[in-house]
Amino acid sequence: MNVESLGTNSKLALTNNKLSVEISQDDTEETITNYIKSGIFNFGLDLFFGSVQQNLEVIERLKDAAYKESKLLDFSIPFSIYLKLSPRLQYTGKFKRNKISLNLKLNKLVVLTTNREYASRSCHSLIYVNAKFLMPDVKKCDIIRLGKFIQLQVVETNQISDQVTCKVIVPGIVKPRMLARFPKHIEMAHLKISSEELEDITFAIGTNINVIISHTPGSPEYCNELHGTLSELKCKHFYLFTRLTFSCVESLEDAKWISNGYDGFLIDCSDNFPEDEIIKLSPGARVLMERSYYKRKPIFLLGCWSKFVHPSDYCHAFQLPDKFILPCKTDFLRLFEAVFQKLSKSEILEKDIYKKPHSSSSLLARAVLAASFDFQADAIIVCSSIGEQAIKISHFRPEALILSVTTLDSVVNYTSMYHNILMLAFDMKNDTDLTQKEETHQKLIHGVRYALLKKFVYYSSTVILVFQKHMQFGSADKFAVIKIDNDYGKTINNVILN
Repeated sequence: MNVESLGTNSKLALTNNKLSVEISQDDTEETITNYIKSGIFNFGLDLFFGSVQQNLEVIERLKDAAYKESKLLDFSIPFSIYLKLSPRLQYTGKFKRNKISLNLKLNKLVVLTTNREYASRSCHSLIYVNAKFLMPDVKKCDIIRLGKFIQLQVVETNQISDQVTCKVIVPGIVKPRMLARFPKHIEMAHLKISSEELEDITFAIGTNINVIISHTPGSPEYCNELHGTLSELKCKHFYLFTRLTFSCVESLEDAKWISNGYDGFLIDCSDNFPEDEIIKLSPGARVLMERSYYKRKPIFLLGCWSKFVHPSDYCHAFQLPDKFILPCKTDFLRLFEAVFQKLSKSEILEKDIYKKPHSSSSLLARAVLAASFDFQADAIIVCSSIGEQAIKISHFRPEALILSVTTLDSVVNYTSMYHNILMLAFDMKNDTDLTQKEETHQKLIHGVRYALLKKFVYYSSTVILVFQKHMQFGSADKFAVIKIDNDYGKTINNVILN
């Protein structure tokens, strides 16, 4: 997949920082490095395709690419990653050599396997299905359906290797991620969390990746069961997102419980709308996106809309999503940039969708946004331990890049899911005796140096510094607007002391 670099100017860099890309076993370290160099720091990995070892190799490839780039820059690369859980329903895997379909002919023998090593390399004679918890109950002569028409009859079972041999009794074309239907007596006995879901959650725990995405919102009971599983496995500071299509949101009640039950949303529009159709959202879809925004829950958009979005939905299509998942058409990105930059400060602050009761930190975030417009700031550098203030600033959708400097690695991944936030880890292992002002000074200097190095800002650029001046407030309570010059370190020090 080719990524068009939109330039190093900070206004254009915003667009790439809004992008996310799903990586897989097919992506080389060079490909991943190109993503990072183009300004994309948010990545996804679908655990449905591949074994534990294969998915570990993908993550290691990402870490290696980031490490090599960090050595060149003398700065750690602030990438983030989310994991997509296997669906609870049963689907076929990908095919060898990226084939888009296989033709199963009448009376042909085919093996269905649950071995995840074949999840991305199925073939005519062996097809992966995520049905590990169903296989023990499959019996000879059972009928398994693939899609709407294909029927396979079980001729031999092998409980040791978790696979069954079948004969094609109704032929047809098999495609990747095609629904596989097992006999009803088996499916009804297994309505709880699947083996693959448990394996994927365990994988997330082992790799310390705390953002996971379920394949579907399901029902309130389904959602509660996933949360209960995370609780039983003692997954602290884990965030459960869900993938959904707008067809999942059939009513306002659906919009309410889904927005309450999950911590973030990946909205999949890739198959929902024809290319030439003007898109207008349903009331349920509007409510879901607005409620998610109100609750400060990240929204990802997959299958990004192009120029056929109805103007009445520009706010929902271009402002509310935190990330757009590649592939994105160039005309979509250009339209996003044009719409986003056209909105004035008053339009963003006064729209009903942005109004809610304000805490002192929210008022500070609004003030920072107003200042970023008034002074045409190129970056907002936030000194924040847990990233909360950066999220609140992001909530108001500033055009300027938000560079949040933290010493806690645990907050980097989740906070980076939000609009235009780039988390920058700051290592204090050698400076444990610093006062609060000294620590704040070093963090802000660290943020400015990185912004200059990556050309998010330049000398003479305007930057907004957000930091905590009074310890009793517990979070950032002050901001200052400065010009970057050759003596910016002294300028930052004066700001902190005053």
